[in-house]
Amino acid sequence: MRPWPAVGEATTRLNMTDIPLDLAIALQQAGLARFFADCTPAHRQEYLKWIGEAKRPETRTVRIEKALQMISAKRAEEESRAKKRAGSRVRPSSV
Repeated sequence: MRPWPAVGEATTRLNMTDIPLDLAIALQQAGLARFFADCTPAHRQEYLKWIGEAKRPETRTVRIEKALQMISAKRAEEESRAKKRAGSRVRPSSV
């Protein structure tokens, strides 16, 4: 028996208990747990399904590492977009 849930066992309502322990630990260590929790249910489910479909523990580890990279890149992209939006709202003061 695998130490992680089978495909489809993850729920759309996210608690850290809904995330397999190995992924939850990796997200916490990478500082991505909050960002992952704030992602859409569909987005989270795709990662959980992809990681959960791994048949070998080695494959699962590689997928978790790749997921962390992709989630980190997504966070950086969203932060960059937010900064650009905030910057465009600032109006120059008249002198």
